[in-house]
Amino acid sequence: SRLVWLSISFGCVVDGVILACSLAVADPFSTPTLFAFPNIVELGHRLRKSNRSRHHFDRHMASQPLALWQLFQEFWSTFDHNSTKDGRKLWLKHAHSLAAQDHAIIPKRMTEFVVQVDEVAQRLVPLLKEGSDGHKKLCNLLSGLGRSVESGSTLGT
Repeated sequence: SRLVWLSISFGCVVDGVILACSLAVADPFSTPTLFAFPNIVELGHRLRKSNRSRHHFDRHMASQPLALWQLFQEFWSTFDHNSTKDGRKLWLKHAHSLAAQDHAIIPKRMTEFVVQVDEVAQRLVPLLKEGSDGHKKLCNLLSGLGRSVESGSTLGT
């Protein structure tokens, strides 16, 4: 994607990967409907909670990609980067903990978002020159998600 390649040029490759993935994943914020919650009072409560979560993460900018970028930032900043457990199971558990903090997110969709970021970063690392700024930032991202990158496996210049 052009967004990812431009982010490499501008020195913000991790942000570019997160934003590109935010455009490709299902919305992790809950969207309550009358069908799911026939009790109008319960529906109103859940809709207000969903709107509060969206406003919290998009900082009132009314931008879904920026809200998802901010959501990923919160996920990242509160994630246990030192765990040796399987990444995806730990990601799902952490997404549940974010949902429990009164954020109206769907943990499975949040995990799918993190998986998408992981997969794009894994594919991009070999294309960058080892030791370059972008390579280091992506390796840091992957390492923090519990992934490892083999050195010497790059293709880029």
